[in-house]
Amino acid sequence: MRLYCKSCGEQLQSEDLDVDQAQAKCRACDAVFSIAEDLEWHRKREKAAIASQEVPLPPGMKLEQASWGPRFVLRWFARRYVFGFLFSLIWNGMLFWMFRSIAQQPDVPLASYLVPVVHVAAGIGLFYWSLAGLVNRTTLGFQSHELRLRSGPLPWRGNLTFSEEDIEQLFCTGKSHSAPRPRPRAGTKARSGSAPRRKVAFRLYAVWLLAKDGWGYKLISRLERAEQALFIERQLEEHLGIADRIVPGEIKPSVEL
Repeated sequence: MRLYCKSCGEQLQSEDLDVDQAQAKCRACDAVFSIAEDLEWHRKREKAAIASQEVPLPPGMKLEQASWGPRFVLRWFARRYVFGFLFSLIWNGMLFWMFRSIAQQPDVPLASYLVPVVHVAAGIGLFYWSLAGLVNRTTLGFQSHELRLRSGPLPWRGNLTFSEEDIEQLFCTGKSHSAPRPRPRAGTKARSGSAPRRKVAFRLYAVWLLAKDGWGYKLISRLERAEQALFIERQLEEHLGIADRIVPGEIKPSVEL
């Protein structure tokens, strides 16, 4: 996208732009002016291009065209839930045998039963979390003129229902994260005197709903690509017939000069 000074007509450079404030300052004539309309046009053009392309959805997610409109189905299954489920079985089994041995002893004080309560609560919580991860799915779609977010079949927090008339806007956000760099594979020699492992920076994206009462609600999170979040936003907006507009805090358009 090329931008030009509204005063002298000089082509702007990337250093002349302040995308966060939607302003530009011409280095030729020092004129300061708004570029909000240009960014809005560029942003809508980007979204239209994304909507017309086939964007690969995250693993475990699929798009269904139901009678009421588009519906996204996300399966929770991951290897960490398998490990958590097996560990919870071992953990709870050990607690069962411990309580059984305590009950077989005569004149056992009540404190002997109360001390392991925290371990029992942790074991039950881990079992339920891992079992939900193995069988649950999250569904985001339309039904009876409502946008519904549901997770099941095991009950889970975060279920939401919005009337189509109460939805003001949909938007996407990105958040930076960091994680330790993976260790070298087995059999490879580490360099002598090498520095400690550095952290790898990455970004995750989320799709939000802005209601007409001014509150924002997170619908889908932990998406690895901005295109995935924008694709989901675009699908929902097209069904609702919502004219896209900039929301404070959402993903900024990429400006290439």
